[in-house]
Amino acid sequence: MLVSEVVTNAPRHTRGPLRLNLSVRDTDRACPVRYAADLEAEGGRRTELLDLPAGAWGTTCMPTGKTTWFEIPIATAGSVTDRISGT
Repeated sequence: MLVSEVVTNAPRHTRGPLRLNLSVRDTDRACPVRYAADLEAEGGRRTELLDLPAGAWGTTCMPTGKTTWFEIPIATAGSVTDRISGT
């Protein structure tokens, strides 16, 4: 509900480009490792899922745990119109 509120109101109050940023902090000190998941596997996609929709993502590993984050560009009515008109 909180994300929905912020994401739906932001385009109403700005004319610039928007990005959704999300970060999650945990106490597991193991950093993500890229794996090539079998196409038939039901799980094991890990960081592959971030590669597809995210504009950017990363992990900061620390002795006390890690923070994983991603960023998604959000198209607004103005940005869509600007791309169509070529401005």
